[in-house]
Amino acid sequence: MEGKRIYPLIGIFLFVLAVRLYLALQAPAFAYEGYAVLRQVDEIAARFWPLYDDPLSYGGRTLVFSPLFSYLLALFARFFPLWWVAKIVPNVFAAVVAIFVYLLLEKVTRHRGVAAFTALVAGLFPLSLVMTTSTLSPHTLALPYLLACLYCFLHVRDEHELMPTLLVMIILYPFIHPSALFLVGGLLFYGLLCHAEGLLPKKTEVELFLFSSLYMVWVVFLLFKKAFLVHGFNVIWQNVPTTILEQYFEPISLLSSFAAIGILPALFGTYVVYKYMFSKGEHYWYLFVGFAFFFFALVSMKLIEPKVGLLYLGTFLFLLCGQFFAWALDYVDKTKFAEQKNAMVAVFLLVFVFSLFIFPRQETDVPSLAQVEALVWLREHTAPQETVLGALELGHPIASIAERPNVWDSSFLLIGAIDQRANDVADIFQTSSEVTAVKLLNKYGATYLVLDALARKHYRVSDLAFVHDAQCFSKVYEKDDVTVYKVLCGVREL
Repeated sequence: MEGKRIYPLIGIFLFVLAVRLYLALQAPAFAYEGYAVLRQVDEIAARFWPLYDDPLSYGGRTLVFSPLFSYLLALFARFFPLWWVAKIVPNVFAAVVAIFVYLLLEKVTRHRGVAAFTALVAGLFPLSLVMTTSTLSPHTLALPYLLACLYCFLHVRDEHELMPTLLVMIILYPFIHPSALFLVGGLLFYGLLCHAEGLLPKKTEVELFLFSSLYMVWVVFLLFKKAFLVHGFNVIWQNVPTTILEQYFEPISLLSSFAAIGILPALFGTYVVYKYMFSKGEHYWYLFVGFAFFFFALVSMKLIEPKVGLLYLGTFLFLLCGQFFAWALDYVDKTKFAEQKNAMVAVFLLVFVFSLFIFPRQETDVPSLAQVEALVWLREHTAPQETVLGALELGHPIASIAERPNVWDSSFLLIGAIDQRANDVADIFQTSSEVTAVKLLNKYGATYLVLDALARKHYRVSDLAFVHDAQCFSKVYEKDDVTVYKVLCGVREL
């Protein structure tokens, strides 16, 4: 790769990575769900095999997931401290998004300046920072991997290059995350758009689509076979309890979309989509438009968590913004303002960057210091087999930090009667009846109960109404807004 191309790429990557690491290192903890990944990485690093039979989640259960992301982190964890690996490596993966946005736009716009600026902002837009800096989410790898596949796809289509590379990437993709099916869905929408515009697909494109579709569906089914057999098509909604399903798939407003992606990228990207719907363009723009339509459809039909859908949709809208920028520069060159082009571009770029952050910055939900200290106390002062009940988000940290069995967490697949369990947990926190609370706690074998800000918020309680009997409940820990109770009694069934 020539110097004129490699140096901007290195600079963009390092800048995006530096911003991400600065934000990631501000918080010592990880997102609540990230602790599930942390346990898998630790297990693989120690025993070279994932934790499919988890003795702590739900007090003991079977897990199904794609393991390659955890294996990659575990590879580094063999040589470096796990905390540093978990903070740095996912952000390296996420920063690679900027590299492939640059490469894709350089290929299709032939404008390195447009590619460089778009790559910078695409790697740092608000939702991307929230979703990928301290979350340990597999999407930190799956998203750049998707862009890499599309880059190879365009080369295979146009120059018949990189075919072996693309085939290897397709084979590995479903082992990273089931979002590998996004490649299939996006290519399907791309094919439909090309057909609508009278653009005939090449034989290579059809063959790649058929191979990737059959292979990925087959592998995902094999990896998640147990979940499909138990839940059927409801596996799409991850067996989320109906009482909290609205929280997972809450409707997305226009304002929240602007806050997540940025108002100008959303508007400019949408404008490019509009233009290509009513005028014929090059095939590669229909590829980006097809993926944007695909993710918009997933979000609209509540087939994907809104934040995940907007993360992918936002990335493709930034790619489409690259075309808008190229059009704008060409237009300025044809006007009497061409001599002031540099000044106009500088002002526009400042306004564009400012538009990304005019809304209040969202924060990644991570355990507070008080929560972490309470979980450390549980690890040091309780027996390994004693089960702990807390709010849903606290489930994975209970298993990871406290190293104790939990009553529930956000890994819902393969859990039977999940609605009943969610209702029982709500009853425990909200009931005023000591008998009801003890009976339900005994049902799930819970010995300790954690009341924190999360539980107070979700169940709209300031305190537990049934813990005043010292013979039945003992307040064993209290600091800041976290209180831990020990269950001392039981209810005998007649």
